[in-house]
Amino acid sequence: MKKILAIGLALALIFGMVTVAFAVSEEEYDQYGVLKIGTLMTYQERTRELQEWPSRLGEDLPANATYAFVIYDGETGQPVTDFTWLTEHYKVRTLIDEGAGFISAKPQLKLIEVADPVAPTEVQTMAAIVFSTADKFQMERVDYEMQISIYPDEKGEFGFVDDGNLDQNGVYHIELEGEIGYGETWVKVFTSVYRDAPIVVFNEAQEDLGEVELYFDSDYNWEITIIANGHLQKSLFLRLNEEVPQELEELYPAASLRAVFFDGHNKAFRKQIQMKIPAAPIEIDGELRAPYIYRYEDGEIVATVDAQYDFETQELIIKTHEPGDYIISDRKMVVTPPSKPSTGGNGSSSSKEDSTQEYWAEIKEKINGAEAGDTIYAKLEDGAMIPATVIDALKGKDINLVVTCQGHDYRLNGSSLPGYNAAAVYYTASEMIAMAGSAPIAGGQASGSAQPDGAVYNPETGGELPVELRQELISPAGVLTETQKDQAANSGLMWGVAAMALVLAGGLYIWHAKKER
Repeated sequence: MKKILAIGLALALIFGMVTVAFAVSEEEYDQYGVLKIGTLMTYQERTRELQEWPSRLGEDLPANATYAFVIYDGETGQPVTDFTWLTEHYKVRTLIDEGAGFISAKPQLKLIEVADPVAPTEVQTMAAIVFSTADKFQMERVDYEMQISIYPDEKGEFGFVDDGNLDQNGVYHIELEGEIGYGETWVKVFTSVYRDAPIVVFNEAQEDLGEVELYFDSDYNWEITIIANGHLQKSLFLRLNEEVPQELEELYPAASLRAVFFDGHNKAFRKQIQMKIPAAPIEIDGELRAPYIYRYEDGEIVATVDAQYDFETQELIIKTHEPGDYIISDRKMVVTPPSKPSTGGNGSSSSKEDSTQEYWAEIKEKINGAEAGDTIYAKLEDGAMIPATVIDALKGKDINLVVTCQGHDYRLNGSSLPGYNAAAVYYTASEMIAMAGSAPIAGGQASGSAQPDGAVYNPETGGELPVELRQELISPAGVLTETQKDQAANSGLMWGVAAMALVLAGGLYIWHAKKER
């Protein structure tokens, strides 16, 4: 009897819970029965900031940004927070007629966290339709056209506040049409470049524009400065990024790391620039020294940077043609040299040819912008040729062009170019090597080759090789020296004696075994 009462009580409790659940669900259904879609806003996920998009800007959107339409309860005006209920009864579909490649994340229903403007530590969660524009570093603005449609469920129990965007089937449509691009900064003698306006425009009409200073706001309450010659300089994409890669933080947890990255592809100046990066000195063995600075490429620390350090102003000073990606550290880091790029080839496809032409055009531009004593580096693939325009640009200048070719580095100096021909169209590898004086520069020899001091070194260990191997490397292929002949004869004699001893030992063993049996 007690068991029956217990089972009945349990069933009563279960049915009671189901009744309550249904009651709550119906109350939520009634609460969120009609929705209101908010206006276009910008959303910063990192800072949890939500700001209304100015209507005066229309629907022209900045690239590399996130946007949101907050969803409100049509009766109370409060943001919808029940995301499960929302996704069960509403679906979002998107049609992009133009500019699809510049929308990095299509519109979707999403819960976002928004900080209270008055009390930033207090966060409110709300539902919204969220999408993002792509970060492609394009110099020109691109057109886009997008339609966002929100469908209520087929039961017809739910809908929207009619603000003129409903069709006859009760579907809510948001039409967006305009341009996607980056803000512009027009250069004057002293110019601040902000992250939301990274396209730096040098007014080409200002032919008398000489030295200019560009200031980039840093997250560390100081400014990074680029001093450049603005004369006839083309527009560039320059955006400072100071986010330290997570893998480096994990690899060097005890180090104090700073990143100075310049995003974008089009960031090479015509002439050499001077970059000043504020950085405090570090203490090593009780002495103040310059902090370490490295070049960062493709997820690796690839080289130390040749930078001067001003202890008075506490600045690292770099001379270059193109702002790179730098890591500043208070500790030494492991350097992984990159493999040299495959450029200057003679591929048959038009895309390869275009790439080759662009490569040498860039080398020529760097030569034209270089100053006396500067060194420019290039690589010549096997079988490829150097356009004569590059050598023409180098001619008569005290500028070094170091060309990697056939496993060696050759230095050409514009003040002396033997074999230069003003009528040439291309120069072959052999002609280039002749211009360089035929000898590769120190450190540019192939593995195991003879060094200037006449010794030969092991490419694996760096130690000096034995005399036999040294002679073998230095002697012409296929020709034996007298020493090598003697070594070969002695070696043959030794092998013959060893073979005879082995045969004799075997015979004695067999004779002894037979005797025992």
